Amino acid sequence: MALMLVSVPGGVLAQSVQDWRLCRAVDADHLVIPACTRLIEQNKLSQGDRAIAYAFRGTAHWRQRDFDEAIADANEVIKINPNLAAAYGTRGAAHGNKGEDDQALADDSKAIELDPNNAPAYSNRGITRGNKGDLDTAIADATRAVEIDPQYAWGFMSRGVLHSNASAYQWRGKAYTDKGDFDRAIADFTREIEIEPDNADAYRFRSTAYGRKQNKEAALADYNKAIEMTRRKIQSGDRPLP
Repeated sequence: MALMLVSVPGGVLAQSVQDWRLCRAVDADHLVIPACTRLIEQNKLSQGDRAIAYAFRGTAHWRQRDFDEAIADANEVIKINPNLAAAYGTRGAAHGNKGEDDQALADDSKAIELDPNNAPAYSNRGITRGNKGDLDTAIADATRAVEIDPQYAWGFMSRGVLHSNASAYQWRGKAYTDKGDFDRAIADFTREIEIEPDNADAYRFRSTAYGRKQNKEAALADYNKAIEMTRRKIQSGDRPLP
């Protein structure tokens, strides 16, 4: 699931500058959450700035896989500013991670309504629609995401690591595989590999598509490549995310 960013407010007090810097960080959640909390608790903070602090804290909770807290913070943002697409994106991503597909679809659709060029929301909605078995609309959403920006960086994953739009290609490729359109599936997984050459999952999914197309040699090559890449990651201590 992907998340959207919000802008840091202007005109902040000098003593708050450091907290704003920490609050917006993407690689130090143990500092982000308390910094955002200090800002939220300031009596003189404007409601607009408070909403932004809640938004940043919500994304940090999401990165930490604390989805209930992420949803709670997004709710606070929406109470203050119901027109902030990023808040619906955060809440939708958290609902999606919890398997709450209907809520995720509603939030992703609202984010798109507020920001029609919101590539992460399209990507997330496509993932959810694919999970629900609605393959045609999943493909349409993934296609729209990559049309908006084929190279955009999305999704603050665990510990703030940025992943590229490769996941939109992955989910569309999986949908094509399920529909039996193996050539398009292979093309999408190949594009994913071009964006993320170290993505073992892309090789694994492409292996499946090749196998179902009865191209056993290519399927075996990709399968072995995925195993070797996963082995190297485990040996290096960089265990792949589940």
